Amino acid sequence: MLGLSFSSIRESLRSFRGALMVTIQSMGLWEGKQFRMYRVFAAATQLQFVCSKDFILTRQLLYVDDGLAQVRVLTGATPSGTFTDIASQAAKNRLGTNTYVQQNKMQAGGTFTGGTERELFRADSGGGAGVAFSNIEDNPRVLPAGTYYFDVTVTGTTAGIYSFEWEELSTVNGV
Repeated sequence: MLGLSFSSIRESLRSFRGALMVTIQSMGLWEGKQFRMYRVFAAATQLQFVCSKDFILTRQLLYVDDGLAQVRVLTGATPSGTFTDIASQAAKNRLGTNTYVQQNKMQAGGTFTGGTERELFRADSGGGAGVAFSNIEDNPRVLPAGTYYFDVTVTGTTAGIYSFEWEELSTVNGV
């Protein structure tokens, strides 16, 4: 069979007063295929996510201490400079039994131009000290391998944290 094998996605069936409910559960955590990263910012920041494997985007969060920030996600941009792996990347399963080697890498340090915008989200603390969130936790997406670019822009003295979580998918025959 060609294409993706979703063998690591399990369903849990349960019922309530005769209604059947299905909860999708991922074995990716236990297989060591789930990862997270964060990036603290106080100025404009550009990131590159290099994916050799298809993945499920499970969480994306923009937290702002004060001010306004936005994140534009693009594909097809032209990179320049040197991008290096972000040190804050980590497997969500850090038990010693996890032998899976991370394939997709979030990087920073370079810049990019152009590209096609795929997503835009903003967080605004309303002008005073406070917090604001932009989150997709309840809306996971399955995305193809490729290179994604993240352009974090800020207004004024904005500072915050951008975090990102994903699960790498198995390819043909569960490899």
